[in-house]
Amino acid sequence: MRLQADHVNWSIDGKPILRDVSLAVEPGTITGLIGPNGSGKSTLLRCIYRAQKPDSGTITLDGHDLIRMDSRESARRIAVVLQEYPSDFQFTVGEIVSMGRNPHKGMFDRDTPADRGIIRDALARVGLAGFSHRNFNTLSGGEKQRVIIARTLAQQPNFLVLDEPTNHLDIRYQLETMELVRDLGLTTLAALHDLNIAADYCDFIHVIDGGRIVASGTPAEVLHPDIIADVFGVGSSVGEDTMTGRLRISFYLNGHSSREAAAARSSPNWPTPSRQ
Repeated sequence: MRLQADHVNWSIDGKPILRDVSLAVEPGTITGLIGPNGSGKSTLLRCIYRAQKPDSGTITLDGHDLIRMDSRESARRIAVVLQEYPSDFQFTVGEIVSMGRNPHKGMFDRDTPADRGIIRDALARVGLAGFSHRNFNTLSGGEKQRVIIARTLAQQPNFLVLDEPTNHLDIRYQLETMELVRDLGLTTLAALHDLNIAADYCDFIHVIDGGRIVASGTPAEVLHPDIIADVFGVGSSVGEDTMTGRLRISFYLNGHSSREAAAARSSPNWPTPSRQ
């Protein structure tokens, strides 16, 4: 599945949030969407998974207009994993995963033996085979994300949208979640907060700032100190991790290393914040 967004605009109360956004997600890739808070990442994703309609522009999936697509058909093609879910989800793990079968059934259809087999396989694939009767709210953050990924597997989509899926997870669960996503083999567009996660798992990255795409390329092309400084307002050192051989980024403030910045803040000449 190839996704193409062309000249997408969206505003709220007259304030532009997305400005002439064009990007592509190539088949079989994990494509990252990075940018500072408020840059338009989640807004663009909501337009793609049809939670909101662009003011103008087109979004197509394998040439089919997503905006005009029937909701059931779009749900068969696109699955969404968000960064967090309501804390009052009073469902079992099995019930949540079974929701992934809804786009393939009529309103009053019950789960068939084939559906139940797909649900069992999805839970087994994310390592939660014995969790079907557990209450969703009793799970850890990492386990909850695996349940949502299992629901995605049960949905059998062609395209996956991730909106900062590792944002509230500890390091182990961040890595486990992204490893699971990579193992799915689905064409994926992921808004990511952590640039090192993006470097490790993305084949291609789009950078969004102020509602515009300002850079696109491979991680090595895009995660460059000049781009990081322009978009995120911090200095960075980009190199190769000696153990993994992967791109690794360190950050510092205002032209100083973090140690120099800490020393400056402890100086008696460091300005004291005024209190209102």
